[in-house]
Amino acid sequence: MAANARGRGPKRANGAREAEILGLLQDAREALTPGEVTERLGDELTYSSVVTILTRMHTKQLLTRTPRGRAYAYAPVTDGPGFAARRMRTVLEERPDREAVLARFADGLSATDADLLRQLLGGEDGGAEQDRGAARDAGAVRNDGALRDGGEDGAGAVRDGSREDGGGAVRDGSREDGGGAVRDAGVRPSTRPERDDDR
Repeated sequence: MAANARGRGPKRANGAREAEILGLLQDAREALTPGEVTERLGDELTYSSVVTILTRMHTKQLLTRTPRGRAYAYAPVTDGPGFAARRMRTVLEERPDREAVLARFADGLSATDADLLRQLLGGEDGGAEQDRGAARDAGAVRNDGALRDGGEDGAGAVRDGSREDGGGAVRDGSREDGGGAVRDAGVRPSTRPERDDDR
């Protein structure tokens, strides 16, 4: 039916009208009032109809709105790719078998899309982090040496709470080095001359 004298165009489904207005707002790149939307639609809809549609879209969280004078100015909550992602997420959330749906979705991806998805999910970074962790663990094992019965490293054997290394034997908290000197807890033997009353 042709537009009548009141400026109303052919009747269309609400979804089609919402998609048309959403596209108009996305192209505008700025928030628009109902009057501005009505004008850009070429008077296909009455002002009150545009207000009704914008209000409904705001309730559906498709639009944001901010006061401007005596009206509201409306803008999309996201861009085209964002709305596409929301539709995909809505479909997924409606299914009880999320794992099966995701598996079918992944199977249908091209090699290029699969690689892109792995990058977006951080697959490469995650693998690199695992490699770095493994390298750190391997380095720690090499530095500490093999651990056996309380621990044995490359410098010598540790037995019964004491350590024997290349420089000499350390037993019961003391160390005997190549020169035969014994030092306990860092205290050196006394060098005071021997007196007669000490004998």
